[in-house]
Amino acid sequence: MTIIYHVIGLEGCGHHGLEGVVDNIIKNRVGYVKKGHLNNVLLPTCRNSNNQDENTWFGYNVEDYLEGENFFIYTDDSYPSGGDRETKRQKNIGEIYRILNRYGEVRFLYLQRNIYNTINSHPNFDGDILTHTEVLVETKHYVESEIEKLRQAGIMVYDLNYEDIDNAVGQQIIADFIDTDLETVKVSVDAHFKKSTKDYTQLLDEKTIREMAEIIGRGLCLPHPFLARFGVSSSLDPPFLKVD
Repeated sequence: MTIIYHVIGLEGCGHHGLEGVVDNIIKNRVGYVKKGHLNNVLLPTCRNSNNQDENTWFGYNVEDYLEGENFFIYTDDSYPSGGDRETKRQKNIGEIYRILNRYGEVRFLYLQRNIYNTINSHPNFDGDILTHTEVLVETKHYVESEIEKLRQAGIMVYDLNYEDIDNAVGQQIIADFIDTDLETVKVSVDAHFKKSTKDYTQLLDEKTIREMAEIIGRGLCLPHPFLARFGVSSSLDPPFLKVD
């Protein structure tokens, strides 16, 4: 039976760092296949589209690739996907599961990172950091609505914070995700993961942070914990908005 480990997250969430950790562990399993064909050729064709031919093409080609195989594949997607910045052109996460699940087990992991550091990873992707903030807020809505649909259907989606990859909490989640032991993950993290030290509070001015916070607060109903500085009260301090 094929097993596909599929990591999803926002652009800038740190999925490339996680890839090295997981790939190093599963590459020695019989049936291991590099992600290239599935990740770069097939998955990009499964989009939120009114063109049904696109998703039909995806289904036929996945069948041709996976039917009768016993692969281990690690694959990942960041959202928004490349040059397709609109929600309506993002990959259809539910359809990806529906099609891939015909040919094996699909495991999802949702990788999150401090939202401000996530945005500031690619501040000019949408022209400027505030427009990029708007795009990622909208995309986050889409991704999390798709994840919620999966969960409501009884499909397991693991949650991992980027900030926890190098500690026991995160490493246990990774171990559970790929069916290995904690020590194996720890060794792989030590050898293959280098946590980013970039801190948006040191790289952005307060005016920009305030403007980002206003966009995030409107879009996600999650005020920044520092907003009190700017005369805006906040009782919410979700983990992925913390700076320490």
